[in-house]
Amino acid sequence: MKLSSSLILLMPKRVQKLLVSAVLAPFLLSSSSIAEAVESQDSASKPMESRDKKKSKLNGFYLGGFGGWGSNHFDIVQKGIAFYLSPQGGPLVVDSDGTTNRNGFGFGGIHFGYEWLSKRERNWSLTPGVELEGYYFAQTKKVTLVNPTDRLDFHEFRDTFPMRVGIIMADFVLALTNNYITPYISGGMGAAITSIHGADATQTAFPEPGINHFNSNPDSFNWNFAAQFKGGLRYSPFKHMRFFAEYRFLFIAATDYTFGHTVYPGHVATADWTVSFDGIYNNLFALGIDFPL
Repeated sequence: MKLSSSLILLMPKRVQKLLVSAVLAPFLLSSSSIAEAVESQDSASKPMESRDKKKSKLNGFYLGGFGGWGSNHFDIVQKGIAFYLSPQGGPLVVDSDGTTNRNGFGFGGIHFGYEWLSKRERNWSLTPGVELEGYYFAQTKKVTLVNPTDRLDFHEFRDTFPMRVGIIMADFVLALTNNYITPYISGGMGAAITSIHGADATQTAFPEPGINHFNSNPDSFNWNFAAQFKGGLRYSPFKHMRFFAEYRFLFIAATDYTFGHTVYPGHVATADWTVSFDGIYNNLFALGIDFPL
């Protein structure tokens, strides 16, 4: 050992430095690799922790309410038989038709839904969902109905139908979700339940003032198939509250209603009246609020 140490001392300084660096190099490399491994392990664990913190705490269920304004117009056909006596030409078949006025109405409703949220919050994610909703509107439709017949120069009615309509709908929803702004589209099918109370059919040509041709029963009720498409935008300022604005196109299939026969002293008797509403196309605009759970 003494001899080797003395030999090292006798060597030039450059050679001594090379020997020292050669001996220490393995230790320096191993320590640096260990430090790098520890640092990479720490950096890998931190993103996992931060990602875990960004996991959505919502379970996907939500409930909410909405309201807005809509408009529609549609064709109506009124059919019946007036039992004139033989000297008067015999029974007169009434088959009149016309188009209602276009007027607006307010509506409101509630819905309950579930959406398959991503397990982690992302900038954008495609989110499917299902929704069950019900809403209601009331409107009064007026229409002039013309009955073309060779027996009379003109034969017209002015009808009024106070309507109450309830809609029950099951929807499929597809949203492009992020933390604040979410556009979405939806399509659904269901039923429209319509009740008419106090309908009035007044003959205007030839005029019969004060006579409602539905007077024995001016009320009717029916339901039929309904379908809708909607598209809108959600804004989520808070985790458990969001606002939305949307357009809805609602279709209600053609529906028939039966009203009572005409019963007045001195007026010709009639059969019950059948009134047919053609398919109704509704344009609806809504604002609402949801509460994600």
